[in-house]
Formats: sequence, C-alpha cells, structure tokens
Amino acid sequence: MDHPFTLDAATRSRIAPQFDSDALERLLQHLEAEARPIILDYFLLPQFRSTPAQPNTWFMLAGFTDPILNQLLAEVWQPFWDAQSQEMLDDPDSRYPGRELARQRRQRRPE
Repeated sequence: MDHPFTLDAATRSRIAPQFDSDALERLLQHLEAEARPIILDYFLLPQFRSTPAQPNTWFMLAGFTDPILNQLLAEVWQPFWDAQSQEMLDDPDSRYPGRELARQRRQRRPE
C-alpha cells in the first residue's frame, strides 16, 4: 500500500520561513517521488540544501509548465508576499511566483 507523501517535523523545521510548508507539502504530493527532493531543495534554508550556498549566488524555482503545479507553487510563496510592500506587488517586473494570487488576496482583505 502506498502512503501519501508528508513532510516530517525535521524537514518542516528546515524550510525557509518565507514559504508555506503546508502548501509545499501539497505541491510535493503532486510530483513524482524522484522529483520531490530536487524541488524541496529550493525551499530549504541555505544550510540544509544539497548544494552548498555560494557567495553572491541564489536560485529560485520560478514555475512549471503545468498550471495546477503553478497554482500550488503560488500558494507556497504567500508568506513571502505577505511581507512585501504594495509597490512590489504592483511591480510588473517582479518574477517571484504567486504575485497575482497575493494581489488578489490583498484586495479582498478588509482595510
């Protein structure tokens, strides 16, 4: 019997705080088992990544070709967007995933 994929407590503690670990778990559940560690690596704190951090370099998963995976990725990025200014949300050159979802959520929030 196949068990659904879940993130254990140790792994959750290694996810960078600007990402939603529950949303990340849902995203990883939609991926093949072999792809999960590769994708997870993008969201870990630098000291826990499989590729050691190098000065003046960074990497980011910007999207997928599958729209369902892109929606899940947008949800992963919402804590990042919650901390951003309205100007950054309005910046059309911002390439961080989830910007449009964050704009919609912010518009629906009561003032």
